Amino acid sequence: FVAVRGEASYHMISGHLREADDLGRRCLQIAQASKNLGMLLEAHHHLWATKFYMGDYLAADHHAGCGMAIYNPDRDHQLTYIYTGHDPGVCCRNFSALMLCIRGYPDQSLERCREAMALAERESHSVTLATVQANLAIVHLMRREPEEGREWAEKQLDVSIRYGLPLLAATGRFYFGWAHAQLGQMDEGIKNMREGVAGIAATGADMGMNFYLAVLAQACGEYGEADEGLALLEKGLGVLAKSGSKYQLPELLRIKGELLSRLDPRKALAEKWFRKSLAMARSEGARSTELRAAMNLARCCIDRGRDKECVNILAPIYAWFTEGFDTPDLIEARQLLDRLR
Repeated sequence: FVAVRGEASYHMISGHLREADDLGRRCLQIAQASKNLGMLLEAHHHLWATKFYMGDYLAADHHAGCGMAIYNPDRDHQLTYIYTGHDPGVCCRNFSALMLCIRGYPDQSLERCREAMALAERESHSVTLATVQANLAIVHLMRREPEEGREWAEKQLDVSIRYGLPLLAATGRFYFGWAHAQLGQMDEGIKNMREGVAGIAATGADMGMNFYLAVLAQACGEYGEADEGLALLEKGLGVLAKSGSKYQLPELLRIKGELLSRLDPRKALAEKWFRKSLAMARSEGARSTELRAAMNLARCCIDRGRDKECVNILAPIYAWFTEGFDTPDLIEARQLLDRLR
């Protein structure tokens, strides 16, 4: 089990997701046959991460839920030192928080992050603590709360540099840059994001790289470099094609639409990509991206004099939400609907 689990982790981190998934299912078979709870937890641990980066959020959520059900901190924290170097009980809550945010539950996402932090502080383990700080940074940035995102990215950077954790230091640098970009400090933001991407690549890690490239591409577009953004985005789409993943694919399609809209004032081509993003996000249950794509598409309709169609696109997805009404995406959606009705 230890050998298969280790090989599975290597493939997942380096972006060989099909191989990682096959080995993860083998881990689960071994663990189920052994009736060993530690092995079972670690099999689910591998699969919630792999399925997440494959874009299979339903399966990832199932495995993370199994992890939360199985995990006992007094019994299972020791697995940290046998397998991945971070606590599995914290990790399943980290991934659960990310999925809640993607699926349209931004408040529950923050609450799950806080659960993970409470566990991490209980164990006082450096790598585990840095992963929670990273997760809080990205959740706040996905909620478009850059001040909070920058605060957690700075904490992640501090812990990662102090304990010599190059991958976590690189992702922390990226989140730090992302926060600056959201604050409108584009020079500083893009510089740090580029350094973060280079640092991640230098470790050999590839999981999630497509999303980092997409966020950087969006920032380049906002900085007036839409052509550079499109080149970066094509690299991100290439990462997905190589791995067979759909992780954050609706968001990449939406960002492609944004970049194209900056190059074409008529936005005819951009509208096609917003529609693709909207349809895929809806089919995957990625409600947060669905809302953003609906707003992009609605603005296209307004620009072309199709106000009624705008309401028909945006109103149903806005009505789906039950929380997060103080986040910028939902505030802007409400304001747009109020203006049109």
